[in-house]
Amino acid sequence: MSATVTPPPANSPPTDSLPEYESFFEYVRHLTTLSTGAILLQLALFVKVFHHPKWKAAAIVSLASFTLSVIASVVTYTLVLTMAKHKRTISDDPRRASAKAMACFAQIARYALGVTLVGFLLGVTAAAVFALGNLLAL
Repeated sequence: MSATVTPPPANSPPTDSLPEYESFFEYVRHLTTLSTGAILLQLALFVKVFHHPKWKAAAIVSLASFTLSVIASVVTYTLVLTMAKHKRTISDDPRRASAKAMACFAQIARYALGVTLVGFLLGVTAAAVFALGNLLAL
């Protein structure tokens, strides 16, 4: 009893390179969405609620951290998407320039993902400090 496998049509995108990255893409997409929403929420708080805010340093750290998180997530997403797209064309031979470039992309993507996560966590922490400090001062 043998199963026959039919190859995908010639014009279809490769199916074996993106599913393994799908949860990663979702993770980065959610961090980006949350960071962007937090930036907008903080700006709305400045305009509507806190006309003369205290703890301005926490707000600055928070906004800068969320912005850094968004930028780093775009870099991460772009690098990983590039690696996934070109994965099929790269040989396992580490002496090839394309394999070396992909290894470099992978290293940069790891650092960018770390910056994304640290920026998000620092942004959340600083936003909480800012909000609590200003709410207690009301």
